[in-house]
Amino acid sequence: MVGLWRRESDAYLVVLRLVVAFVILWEFHKLYENDFNTLKGRYYASIYNLKYEFAEDWLPDVPQFDAMAAIVCTWAVCGVMVAVGYQYHLAMATFSVLFAFHYFSALSEYLNHHYLILWMGASFTLIPAAQSWSVDAYLKTGSFRGAGETP
Repeated sequence: MVGLWRRESDAYLVVLRLVVAFVILWEFHKLYENDFNTLKGRYYASIYNLKYEFAEDWLPDVPQFDAMAAIVCTWAVCGVMVAVGYQYHLAMATFSVLFAFHYFSALSEYLNHHYLILWMGASFTLIPAAQSWSVDAYLKTGSFRGAGETP
């Protein structure tokens, strides 16, 4: 009964980490292939054009195109960091916050799969998916297998 809870392999976490990294890089690629033209055409929230006045005191002004393009480019950096497993939790938390900021400030875009990406980003911030086969595992233990995997 004691062996029931012993972890034999972290392979499923590695696969999930790579799937999430693919989703992050795909979202970046969708904007990059159009030279960020979809960013220019979006209607972003501002305290001056909001119809709802309850948000005036806590919603900051959304940055213009260059700053929003920099935010989206940071997604790609986070995606690569997640894929190789370097500073995994920091990269997932950064992506989650930046994606949420971008998504909730874009008033003209509400897609259901973006809610899924927000949920994945928040939940994968807490999952230890970089325990093996990652740069973090190599830096911590000197082996890509990490401490959680048995030979």
